[in-house]
Amino acid sequence: MKKLIFILTLVVFGLSAQAQAKIEFKTETIDYGAIAKGSDGVRVFEFTNTGDQELIVSNVKSSCGCTVPQKPDGPIAPGATGVIKVKYDTNRVGGITAAQKINAIAEAHQIPVIPHAGQMHNYHLTMANTNCPISEYFPVFDVEVGNELFYYIFEGDPEAKDGYLQLDDNLPGLGISITDRHSQHFEIFE
Repeated sequence: MKKLIFILTLVVFGLSAQAQAKIEFKTETIDYGAIAKGSDGVRVFEFTNTGDQELIVSNVKSSCGCTVPQKPDGPIAPGATGVIKVKYDTNRVGGITAAQKINAIAEAHQIPVIPHAGQMHNYHLTMANTNCPISEYFPVFDVEVGNELFYYIFEGDPEAKDGYLQLDDNLPGLGISITDRHSQHFEIFE
């Protein structure tokens, strides 16, 4: 009888070890293409649970604060489909020239502007415009996942002292330079 219980235990354990949920996405990329400022930035990643157990998506993260993902509310049954919603902030614009135009229009209407993302180009915009009262600052030791590449390939970002940043007017360009200090951590293709 002990042998039978032991064998049944092994069989049940073996079957349960093989049962699992498996996620398979319909597509792994979404091309927003040209998108108008302020338009609907919500897109959906559809997936199927191709496993034989319920799939529970416990957490989803984006690589940048400009994109906010939303996980499914509950478990996804085997064979069922689910979605991960992704909302991109379409009110963001790109490029120093575009940001400078926005600052100029806002300044003409006495509207303050606080550029998103604490990197050198935004520090320069903040300091060059009277309607930019503050700037976001992200210490290098607390780098947002997805934005860390900036800190690996450039050096010269200022450090805040007593809540203030000082930019060196004697440095060319934005005041940062390319570094190979972390190149051993990357595979570089030419």
